[in-house]
Amino acid sequence: MSRTTRKKLKDDDIENMLMRLEAGEISEDDAESDEDDLDFYPSRKDLQAVLEDKEVSDEEEVPETEECPDPPPGS
Repeated sequence: MSRTTRKKLKDDDIENMLMRLEAGEISEDDAESDEDDLDFYPSRKDLQAVLEDKEVSDEEEVPETEECPDPPPGS
């Protein structure tokens, strides 16, 4: 039979740990954060705003090409 030991935490320790979790300094499983982690958006509106900003910046980066002439009438 294995015996587990539990660390008793003081209120200050718990509050400090919760603040560090919220700030992203630590994770729930104490794993290191990877740069490849998925971004979290609290709401659909926040995600949409980020995507729209990215779309605008992508449009600004696209080099202008020669305009194609209009197709002949009746095609």
